[in-house]
Amino acid sequence: MHRLVVFIIMSIINDGDMSEKHVIDLVREFETHESSIGKYWKARISGYFGSNCYKALDKKIKTMEDCSDLIPAVSRYNEWQSGVSFPIVKERMLLRRAIISANYRAPEIFSLSPIGGTPYENSARAQMVINLNMTHTRFRELTLKPGINTASKFGFFVVYSYWKSHEGDELRTIYNPDTGLYDRKRVPVGYENAYNCQIKPRDYFQNPEVANPEDSDFQGHIRRVHISELVVLLNDPVYIRENVQKVLEQARNGQIKGIASERGGDNYSEYDERRYCVDIYRIEGKINIKGNEEDGENYVTEMVGDTIIRLSREDYDRGIRSYTVVCIDKSSKYWFGVTDAEYVVTHENYLNTLMGMNLDNAMRSIQNYIFYDKKSISQNDLQNIYRNGGLVAVDANNIPITQLVSSFQPGRIDLTPTHLALNQVQQSIQQIGTKVDLSRKSEDGGLSNKTATAANIIAGQGDMLESDLLENFDFGVCRIGYIDIVMLQQFLPDLFYVRAKPREVEQRLNKYEILGDFDVDIQSTLQKNRSGELLRLQNVLTWWLNVSSNPQLQQSNINILPLLKEIWNKADVPSDEIMPDEQVQLGAPGMIPSNKIPAMQGGGMVPVNMQTQMQSSIPGGGL
Repeated sequence: MHRLVVFIIMSIINDGDMSEKHVIDLVREFETHESSIGKYWKARISGYFGSNCYKALDKKIKTMEDCSDLIPAVSRYNEWQSGVSFPIVKERMLLRRAIISANYRAPEIFSLSPIGGTPYENSARAQMVINLNMTHTRFRELTLKPGINTASKFGFFVVYSYWKSHEGDELRTIYNPDTGLYDRKRVPVGYENAYNCQIKPRDYFQNPEVANPEDSDFQGHIRRVHISELVVLLNDPVYIRENVQKVLEQARNGQIKGIASERGGDNYSEYDERRYCVDIYRIEGKINIKGNEEDGENYVTEMVGDTIIRLSREDYDRGIRSYTVVCIDKSSKYWFGVTDAEYVVTHENYLNTLMGMNLDNAMRSIQNYIFYDKKSISQNDLQNIYRNGGLVAVDANNIPITQLVSSFQPGRIDLTPTHLALNQVQQSIQQIGTKVDLSRKSEDGGLSNKTATAANIIAGQGDMLESDLLENFDFGVCRIGYIDIVMLQQFLPDLFYVRAKPREVEQRLNKYEILGDFDVDIQSTLQKNRSGELLRLQNVLTWWLNVSSNPQLQQSNINILPLLKEIWNKADVPSDEIMPDEQVQLGAPGMIPSNKIPAMQGGGMVPVNMQTQMQSSIPGGGL
């Protein structure tokens, strides 16, 4: 039996040797395969913009933008004189944006928990570092808040994460104590940060056949840049200098096509616009050209028009990608998400149709039509009736005036059956939402059962739906945090300085003090109703104070600081300013006076010897 096992193993090894992968080193042999790589990516990108996936996305964006701008879809098919438009979808968008925004008002966005053998001290320091990184890069202001607004309207937003290392100098106004004057001098500055920027929904692309973006074999986006940004790339060793120079010459001559050529539109088609701006296609994914079909390695490619200006291997730890799609509700067919505002688009269109019909009917019923004999009465005389003092010349020919002029007023059409449909639509709008208006009467679309039991059941169902949508959104934001902490672990210098709080001195940290495996979670301020949750926590604290007189409990040394901190946060009180920090006793990172190295405002990471230590170029950064 042992011989048989050995024979089988040797057979597997021999078969493996006979079926070796045929892989091309695309980076080393770039000049040979440059044309094939360019055609490969152009075909994949054009395939996406011509797919049903992109057409559905474009239609979705137009629909939701019309609803946001109060332009009803029925106005394109029915010319209602009333021009009525009820903001049902707009109301849902504003409510969704407010609820999600309230969920991210905690002082720190991310919370890290250690996994496996990772020390708790490392997770605490890593949590401090990632939240300082978010503060320094203004993540909440520049990325999260605009992303929430986009997701509330379309159901998703796309984030591109990248590493940026900068060392140089900048002009600052400095006070000179010797002269008592203020001078402008160039001061050395340096920072190392993971950045996140939102991408326009139409500028992102991937495999259109894959619903989960993480499973797509390629991802990318289009970014419009000024040609001055290309000049900087001439001295970047990551980029292909001769190709960048070629693109610059083409841009000066207006020979580079814009994104309109891919989308079939006329955006950025002006000659002058293309002279000083270009569209960079940045792509991450596998390049399976002919002869390299078995290659599973991911590459980073950047193209301008038909010219490749960069090709490098994807070199992030843990195989992370730079793109995150944050969804409110997942779609099973396409990569983009769905917002609960979309659930009432048909309701809004139907409501606008019914109300437009009723209002037009009312307007017609009060309109009076006058019929006259045009041979006997001049139309000009009728129009000049006020000029002529109310006199109208009539060629009656002995015909009574009552026979020459008559009036007609159409009767009102009975639209009572539409009232039942209108109530059903309004009630359906209430039932499909997370927040129900219990004060609305049943004849106005409110719920028919308004007992206390029914109200509690409805509120509970709304809370469950609300929690589910917020949980989906949190998963996407947590992935952004995961990408950022991996980048911080990979690219931060071996020794760096942070300032945890404005009133504290800088901490000196070694990179190994933030390494490890972490579970990224959200520091939420709205898991349930805010006032209700605050009341519950207060009741827990009151109960604890009542039972804490028990001697056995006093000896247990139970720590209630987390409970107090959560109560302060729910009450919108800055707990970090009034409570001791739980990380103070974490095991001795070195403390140094704050005048050693100038720290960036907001907690920026400053590398040691920033005037002399130059960082190597980092794959994936700069866009």
